[in-house]
Amino acid sequence: MLADFVLYGLIVGYLSGGRLSHIKQVDTPNFWLIVGGFILRFAVVIIPVGGANWIALIGMGLVLAGTVWGIRTPGMTAICIGAGCNILVMAANGGRMPVSLAMAERLRLYDVIERLEKGRFLNHTVLTEHTVFPFLADIFPYFSLVFFQPFFLSIGDYIIGIGVMWFLVKAMRGRETHTIVLLR
Repeated sequence: MLADFVLYGLIVGYLSGGRLSHIKQVDTPNFWLIVGGFILRFAVVIIPVGGANWIALIGMGLVLAGTVWGIRTPGMTAICIGAGCNILVMAANGGRMPVSLAMAERLRLYDVIERLEKGRFLNHTVLTEHTVFPFLADIFPYFSLVFFQPFFLSIGDYIIGIGVMWFLVKAMRGRETHTIVLLR
C-alpha cells in the first residue's frame, strides 16, 4: 500500500512540474524516525520474529514521533493522524491490527482468510464482535497497482497514504517563491 502512495506522489509531483532533486532540500527534523519506523513496521511482515505485533506497533510509534517533530512539513500532519489511528487500534487489540474476514472474502483473498483463522499472521488478527475500535481496523478495500492485487486497509493507512503523497508532491515542487507587489 505504501509503495502505491509513494508512486502516486512521485507521479503527481512530476506532472505538476516537480523534480526528485528537490526532495533532498526538505528540512524535516528527525526524518530518520519516520523512515526507520516504516521499515520496522513492514520488516516484521517479511522477517517473522517473535513479538512481531509489538515490533510493528513500536515502528508505528516511531513514525508518529517523527511526524510530531516534523509537523510543520507538508503531509506530516496527515501521516501523524494516520499513524495515531493505527497505533490506537493495534494497542487496544493486543498489538495486532484487526482484519475484516468479510472484506477478505469479498476481495476473494481466501488464503489470507485461512491464515487469519489459523492465527498465522504475527501482527494481524480477525476482527470480531470483541474488537476494540473496529472502525479503525483493516476494513476498507484497496487495489494495489504496484503489486496488482487487492488488499484491505484501515482508515489510518489511507490517511498515511494521503500524507505521503502530499509530502512528496510538495517536496518535489521545491520551495515556491511568492512575489509580493506593493502598490503605491
